[in-house]
Amino acid sequence: MKTVVICSAVIITAVVSMIAWERSTWTRERDAQCKAVEPLVTARATRQQILDAIGQAAEFELTDWSRIEEQFGGTATKMTDIKQRLRERGRLMVYSQSNSIMFIYLDSDGRALHASCFLQ
Repeated sequence: MKTVVICSAVIITAVVSMIAWERSTWTRERDAQCKAVEPLVTARATRQQILDAIGQAAEFELTDWSRIEEQFGGTATKMTDIKQRLRERGRLMVYSQSNSIMFIYLDSDGRALHASCFLQ
């Protein structure tokens, strides 16, 4: 019986460790995604400069609200971020990777204002 308890504890510890390692990998991916775009946000890069630097994105405006809710409505943190940052005549650019997603917000002149990154 004692051997079973010890083996179970070892297995549970190993599984928890593997989950923590995987999550930290996802967190590093998310952080790297946001860090890569920081210079563009700091420079208030134009939409075209962003596209040239990191490629095509899904794009939304406030008039696309129903599509935004359809895409991100199930995630409160993402919707809160969008509600706080997407402005009239602004634009939301969405970049998705395997485990992370990045929102780049543009102002009405098409210049970068902010980037937010999340785990998917």
